[in-house]
Amino acid sequence: MSSSYRKTTGARWRVQAPTALAAVGLLGAQAASAQAWIFDPRVEVQAVYNDNNRLSDQPGEEIEVEGGGVDAQVTARKQWAASLFEFTPRVHSTFYPSDSEEESTDYYADLRGEKRTQRTRTDIGARFADESVVTSELLEADFPGVGLGDPVSGDAGRVSVRNRRKLAAVQPSFDFDWTERRHLTLQAHYVDISYDNNLFEQVGYTDIGGAVGMVFDLTQRSALEVNVLATRYSPDNDTEDTNSTGIVGEWRMSPSRITNFYFRLGATRAERDAQGSTPSFSTSSFNGGVGVAWNFQVTRIVIDALRTTVPSSQGEVVDRDELRFRLTRSFSPRVAGFVALRGIKTQGVDDTGIAVEGRKYYTGRTGFEWRTTRAFSLEGAYEYKWQEFESQPNDARSNGITLSVVWEPHRLN
Repeated sequence: MSSSYRKTTGARWRVQAPTALAAVGLLGAQAASAQAWIFDPRVEVQAVYNDNNRLSDQPGEEIEVEGGGVDAQVTARKQWAASLFEFTPRVHSTFYPSDSEEESTDYYADLRGEKRTQRTRTDIGARFADESVVTSELLEADFPGVGLGDPVSGDAGRVSVRNRRKLAAVQPSFDFDWTERRHLTLQAHYVDISYDNNLFEQVGYTDIGGAVGMVFDLTQRSALEVNVLATRYSPDNDTEDTNSTGIVGEWRMSPSRITNFYFRLGATRAERDAQGSTPSFSTSSFNGGVGVAWNFQVTRIVIDALRTTVPSSQGEVVDRDELRFRLTRSFSPRVAGFVALRGIKTQGVDDTGIAVEGRKYYTGRTGFEWRTTRAFSLEGAYEYKWQEFESQPNDARSNGITLSVVWEPHRLN
C-alpha cells in the first residue's frame, strides 16, 4: 500500500479490500472437499475515559469523554484441501452521555482468499473501513493486525475537525516456485481513501502500484528476497501525482520455532511535476527495516524499526520512521499482562516542509487480561499519547483508560 516494500511473516500479507466476488471465484472449484463453515464471534463491552480525546495542543480546549463502547466482530472461515476463504465484518460504537458529538460508529470488513497448487500460491485480500478520523489518524500503541516488518501509511495525526474517512483497498499476490530454491513473486495494490470533507487536514487519495521479485532460499530457515517496485500516488486536490520507483532487498531468518528475524535495505526515487504554486521535486529516500519476534512459552516480544516512503492524508508522500515494541506475558493460565510502545516521525520527501509539516507521535499502552471462564475475560488498559507538529508552539498529550468484558467462545488459548 505504499512505495516501500511490503513483506509478511509466514503467509503473504493478508490483503485488504471489498471484493468478495473475486475471492469466491478463486476458491469455488474446491467445493467438494470443503470443510464446514466455521464462525468465530468476539464481542467486547467497554467502559471508556479519555482526558483529551482529540489530542488538542491548545490549553483549555481539551475534550474530555467518559462513557462506553461496543466492539463486535465475527469471522466466517471455510477451508478446502488447497484453498481458504475468510471474511470478518466488524462494528465499533462509542457512547458518551455528556458529549454526544464525540460519539461514533465505525464499520470494517476484512476479506482473505488463498489458493495453492503444487508450484504456485495465489492470495487475494481486501479491506473496507468507514471510521472517525480520531480512529484512523491516531494509531494504537500495540499495532493490532500489523505483522513483523509491515509498513503502515495514511495517518497524519490531524483530528481537530470532526470528519470521517472511508478506505477501500485490495492487494493480490502470486508466488511461483521456479525451482526448489528460487521463487518468483508478483504483488499489486490499489488503495482509495476519501473523506466526508476534504480539508487541509485530511486529503483523500488513490495509491496504486506493484512489485516483482525473486526469493532465494539460502537454507531451510533463511531466505533472501530482491524486489523492484513502482507506485503512483494521486491526491484529491490540485497537486500533481507523485510517481515512485525503488529496489529493496530483504533477508528473513527463523533460526528456531521461537525466533523470527528480518533485515531490509533499499531505496526509493520519488518524482512530481510542478503545477501552479506547487513546486516540482525529484528526490531519493533510503528505505529499510530490522525486526525480531520471540515467541517463548509464556512470553512474546516484538521489536521492529522501519524507514518507509508512503502516502499520507496530507496530500503528499512522506518519509516515515517508525519504532514498535510489544511485550505480552502470561503470569498464570488465567492472567496475562502486556506493555506496548510506538513512535512515529514523518517528513515530506521534498524536505521543504512547505506542503507537509513534520510530525512526531509517541504512544504507550499497558494493561492486563483475566480469563474468568473459557469464553469470558476481563481486560483493563491505560494508554498515553503525545504529539507535536513542527510549526506548533505546544505539544499535545492525552491519558485514556479502558475496562472491558470480552466474550470469545471459540478462543483456543
